[in-house]
Amino acid sequence: MGKIVILDENTSNQIAAGEVVERPASVVKELVENSIDAGSTNISVEISNGGISFIKVVDNGSGIEEDDMEIAFERHSTSKIRKASDLEAITSLGFRGEALASIASVSTVEVTSRPAHREYGRYVKIQGGTLLESNQVGCPVGTTFIVRELFYNTPARFKFLKKDSTEAGYVSDIVSRIALGNPDISFRLISNRNTVIHTPGNNDLLSTIYSLYGKETAKECMEISYEDETIKITGYAGKPEIARANRNYQSIYLNRRYIKNKIISSAIDEAYKTYLMKSKFAFIVLYIELNPLLVDVNVHPTKMEVRFSREQDIFRAVYHAVNNALLSKTQIRNVSLADSPKNYFKFERSSKNEPGYVQQKMDTDRKFSGYNSGYSYDNFKIEKNHMLKEAWESIDVKDGAKVDNGKDEEINKSDIDRVKINKPIDNSINKPVNGFVNEQVNELVKEPVDEPVSKPIYETINKQIDEPVNKLIIKPEDISGKDCYDSCKSGYENKLTDIGNNPKDNRDDVDNNADMNSEEVKASENDKRPKKDAERNVFLDARIIGQVFSTYILLQNGEDLIVIDQHAAHERIRFEELKEKYAKNESLSQYLLAPAVIELTNQEISFIEEEKELLNKLGFIFESFGNNSIILRSVPIPDENVGIKEAFLAIVDFLMSKGKKYDRIIEEEALYKIACKSAVKANKKLDQIEIKGILEKLNMLENPYTCPHGRPTVIKITKHEFEKMFKRIV
Repeated sequence: MGKIVILDENTSNQIAAGEVVERPASVVKELVENSIDAGSTNISVEISNGGISFIKVVDNGSGIEEDDMEIAFERHSTSKIRKASDLEAITSLGFRGEALASIASVSTVEVTSRPAHREYGRYVKIQGGTLLESNQVGCPVGTTFIVRELFYNTPARFKFLKKDSTEAGYVSDIVSRIALGNPDISFRLISNRNTVIHTPGNNDLLSTIYSLYGKETAKECMEISYEDETIKITGYAGKPEIARANRNYQSIYLNRRYIKNKIISSAIDEAYKTYLMKSKFAFIVLYIELNPLLVDVNVHPTKMEVRFSREQDIFRAVYHAVNNALLSKTQIRNVSLADSPKNYFKFERSSKNEPGYVQQKMDTDRKFSGYNSGYSYDNFKIEKNHMLKEAWESIDVKDGAKVDNGKDEEINKSDIDRVKINKPIDNSINKPVNGFVNEQVNELVKEPVDEPVSKPIYETINKQIDEPVNKLIIKPEDISGKDCYDSCKSGYENKLTDIGNNPKDNRDDVDNNADMNSEEVKASENDKRPKKDAERNVFLDARIIGQVFSTYILLQNGEDLIVIDQHAAHERIRFEELKEKYAKNESLSQYLLAPAVIELTNQEISFIEEEKELLNKLGFIFESFGNNSIILRSVPIPDENVGIKEAFLAIVDFLMSKGKKYDRIIEEEALYKIACKSAVKANKKLDQIEIKGILEKLNMLENPYTCPHGRPTVIKITKHEFEKMFKRIV
């Protein structure tokens, strides 16, 4: 007896359902495409639990005839084609006749439909491929499909469904794609009684883009219009500013059918090749109208894969269409400055000519000492001291003050009041200190001081705050007047006497004192160095020459010229800092003074809500702000001048591309991206203090020689190589 049998119809339908119905989004796609083929102008989709337990699709199309209601659920039953030759010129979205039979075999389906010429409609209920109920009902024109308990009779398929929020994201994505391909139809998606998508249906593609992706994306789109003898291409191409880290924002339509095709994607990438950085992909919505005879859409049951008879012609046409759109408008990026905080000072432009910026050699050998003795100045405070002195030495601010600098320039004293006082600190001091005296010195120094303080003392008063503000006194090693007096009484009278006998404070004296204390300074610096070989301390031992192109730091170490990429070096520093804090579960967050509002798609909103714990751990703290937007309150980036929105979107795109399969490597790659976004950028001028800070931190790293992406942070050019280049050595 033979072993081969013909499977029953229900088994065949369940096998077919494995290809056609993969998840709830597949059901929504098939039902919505049927609604479009029926000529609907308004389609509503409602889901619960991601579409697993409940899907409802309502349209106002032509409806299903009463006699066709039951036969529509038979396998390979369709109204779209009649014979095999019709497959060569398919214009409808559906044609295979498998969808309804496959859906009904793995769920409970209820259908209510009425054509416009009928006074009543018909209701049909099918469960697991078996007809349970069929009768006449009163209903509006159009069709309503309700699908319940998807995969209830196929536990293996049900087991591999994702979380409800993930499945809802897939449904949102497919509805968005179909809506972009049909701007003349109004779409509404309701998930758990919340409307997440609603398009106007006014036949304006840009309005549909606006409703799905937000204002920022819509205003950065350029229109595409191209036509030749065989093909017509229209749509919108996004400017490089809105490029993303994956292809999820590329929507391609062939004769209004959403497709995925490597030939077209490659043509888009080639057109954007010189406009986008590596691993960035353009935002684009592309309509391709082609003779159906030149394309085969009957490749896969999902009908998303197609084959062209003239692939090279398609590639060439898409490339020129997109490239022409990019060339039609200037690609100079517009920078939108955020509202700046209230100006503390409002000066009119001076009539004097400002000197051009000249990059000067930075002196790294100069040391500072307090009172020309054993005390050492803090470099940062000394630099700030000199800057403040130069800025204010010609400004005498009084009540209702004006500054005469060619023009009257007003000072807003309500924010910051700078006081210049010309009076003795104490009765025992007969002359002002460089014209500046701290009003509070008498409170700090109760005992007379024999010698005048030889450095300017500044006071900053914030009058916007009612409570007392700490006074900023800049002097050697942040030592107060009382501390100076105590030091005098403790045995330093001789040093102060030496200062009194030789009060001259010029460069030579400072350098001499630096030489006197060089061993102490080197000893303190050595304490900061890691216990490594001597070569590792090259960053501290080398002399800083300066900065070139505002991007590279130049050092001289013996007969070697050392060049450091400031961005790559700081990126490595930031990554190691972030990785250490992340491993210790320390907060990476830096709260924003002005929280940022970011518009996202419904799928992105669902994703970040599901992965909120991971994003919070990475330093991104946010809250829902309604209408598919969030308010970002904290980021792991200390500089608010960095693109906060771009950094957040890059991390979200990266995590979404990994399919939620996180491990230590994935998390480190996320930290790479955060470090890159927060690092010092190229073309930024750094002062001596900032350069020294980078070098000290770089010296402490285990691997300071490459950035997290593998690019070198430092290179070395020997004197021998220079002599070879100049032919001193042949």
